Amino acid sequence: MLWVLRMAWRDSRGFRRRLLLYTSA
Repeated sequence: MLWVLRMAWRDSRGFRRRLLLYTSA
């Protein structure tokens, strides 16, 4: 279950970028 948190933390940057793209679109 730790790998899930690790992936989430690692994709935290991409997630913010995706959120911005979705909100701007």
